[in-house]
Amino acid sequence: MSYSKEIIMLIKTVRLLTLFSAFTLAGILQAVDEKDTLSFPIENVDLKLTKKELQREEIVDQNRQNLLFKAAKSSVEHCKERISLLKSGRDCARFAWWTSWSGLGTGATLWIVGKALSPLIKSNGRDTSKHIKAAVLFGSIGALCTAPGVFYLAKAWKCPTALRRFEDACAIEALLKKAFFSSERGDSQ
Repeated sequence: MSYSKEIIMLIKTVRLLTLFSAFTLAGILQAVDEKDTLSFPIENVDLKLTKKELQREEIVDQNRQNLLFKAAKSSVEHCKERISLLKSGRDCARFAWWTSWSGLGTGATLWIVGKALSPLIKSNGRDTSKHIKAAVLFGSIGALCTAPGVFYLAKAWKCPTALRRFEDACAIEALLKKAFFSSERGDSQ
């Protein structure tokens, strides 16, 4: 069983890449394990995880408290800056979607009602009740499509995702204040 030089070289290359990947993955896992478990949810504005980590570990070191509090303040400032349709990607996408939805609904309503009513204009005393019923029906369907679009468009205008994130960042900051203040008060007694 003799293999060609190319196949042997390919096998060696695959072995080296596998070995390299294993060592790289081990290094990443170790780095993630060593990372501060409380600063990660603060920086990512994860209120639930921050509460969980604060309950799990006691923070006694004043330097660490200051670093975590600075991270929380930085998150609040960053989230406050992002309360804008142009800076909040999800809110901008939501706004664009509902703008197009309500625009299409309005356009379709006007077009369909116009098509249904055009025989009325051209009729010379003929029975047009069928066209009026069609215009009312299609106008109602178009309005039913446009109404939710306008409602959700107004909601998207207020940037709910960015506001929720800002509120969570403020809650994390308040949570840290409360935790640090109560621990300092307990130490002084």
